[in-house]
Amino acid sequence: MAGNSTAGNVRGRAADGGNLEGRLLIVYGDMDENVPPAQAFRFVDALMKANKPYDLLYLPNRNHGGGAEPYALLRTWDYFVEHLLGVEPPRDVTFEVKPGIYDVHVHPVLGGTEVLLQCLFPPTAGRAEIEETLSACVAADPAAAWIEGGRWTSNFFVEHDIGSPREWLDRFSGDVAISLADDTCHNRWVNSRALELVGIDSGTVVEGDEVVLDEATGEPNGLLLEAAMYPVFQAIPDKTAEQFLRAARESIRTANRFGINPWPGMEALVTRADPWGGYPGTLAPEQAVSLEEAIELYTLAGARLLGVESRAGTIAAGKSAELIVLDRNLFDVPIEDVSDTCVEMTVYAGAIVHEK
Repeated sequence: MAGNSTAGNVRGRAADGGNLEGRLLIVYGDMDENVPPAQAFRFVDALMKANKPYDLLYLPNRNHGGGAEPYALLRTWDYFVEHLLGVEPPRDVTFEVKPGIYDVHVHPVLGGTEVLLQCLFPPTAGRAEIEETLSACVAADPAAAWIEGGRWTSNFFVEHDIGSPREWLDRFSGDVAISLADDTCHNRWVNSRALELVGIDSGTVVEGDEVVLDEATGEPNGLLLEAAMYPVFQAIPDKTAEQFLRAARESIRTANRFGINPWPGMEALVTRADPWGGYPGTLAPEQAVSLEEAIELYTLAGARLLGVESRAGTIAAGKSAELIVLDRNLFDVPIEDVSDTCVEMTVYAGAIVHEK
């Protein structure tokens, strides 16, 4: 195991350290703003108490993204080669660090699982849309033990005064346990059945996080913040291998359909505005880039930072045939229309993997 975690994930794993099997590599930056040092060290302490082996790659003066730096990537790959393949890692690999923007915090299988198996609504959804969506999901599978879904916006309960979030869900969830993620995935909104199944009540205490209580009754109101949601994860049955495989394939199909590049994101880099119009105004307009720069960030810069610019990132003789065919020339349309771009064809390593 190696990679990035949230504070909630680490706190949950600390309580479960004794169940660790196999090899574990912890990649940790001492300036990580997502996982405070005390939480990471608590996890390590739990492993030691359980007499479980681990390896620690310590990154001084690095934050949560430090694991994506060339040195950390190389050490992580070496670890996989040594402990998964059982061979000596190559020692002649080098990296050249150049500037650019790229995203290594991607969860493709999780995304596919959500699309195929969860009850989804957009963060812009109001009470009526959420109730309609969840009611339809419950009606479609009334015998389900759990229904997962989301994503409610983080300020949903500021914008909507619904009293008890738990009781509001209870009105149309029947005997089905409901667990809804917010738009950060750090918090959960659950109903009474879910609280019952996981054993959370007014006396439940989660160190450093919160089971939100109703001010009038003193009972949980259905909001579980950060690590307080971890008991829900443990209670929800694991997905099957077949479900994970379907999810992975769905993610690949989705990526091919969009040509990997997220067109709304590219538009937002230039305009600094919400491409869907859900939120007014702009965010940090002084950080806007040109369309040319945005395209390079999503193509050549990403390839360069992954160390594959010699074979990918541009269309040139001698490089791998990895390209997309769009339904428009991005420079011939208003920037506000870039987010509507559709991919007509995707070619990967010379093979057509998507075609309309």
